[in-house]
Amino acid sequence: MKFRFKGRLCGFICTECPEPLARVNVRLYRSRAGQDVTALAVAKPKDTFAILSDEEAKAKQSSLIAETQTDDDGNFEFELSDKQKYQGEAFEVDVYCGTVPHRKPTPRPPKPLQFSVTVIQPQWKRTETEQIAFWEYCLPARHWCAAG
Repeated sequence: MKFRFKGRLCGFICTECPEPLARVNVRLYRSRAGQDVTALAVAKPKDTFAILSDEEAKAKQSSLIAETQTDDDGNFEFELSDKQKYQGEAFEVDVYCGTVPHRKPTPRPPKPLQFSVTVIQPQWKRTETEQIAFWEYCLPARHWCAAG
């Protein structure tokens, strides 16, 4: 069975000023030993958000299911199947930013940053040929501004 996971990401600059997370990489990871997937999947993203160190990001590499890039509007899409050994289970959503929109120039560019947003158990809707789920999330200003 084929699974199509679509979504849109944005970040609040201030309380009422969202901007799309344009041209960032979205990474999906399998659950790992020691994780309480059920508790993480029902938790609010504000409670699961974490900026990862380089070591933490590298430690997750072997659990990577798939990666894609958002478009200019923050939209992304994954097509998951047996090829990725995916069967509809929960996964962790991370974002990797090489840079951020509207960043003020500095003498040295900032280091790329990866952050974990949340664990999702998609609510798959079956069609004739696949199962589809959609997820939309806008990072609160305290997280998005910290990432920038």
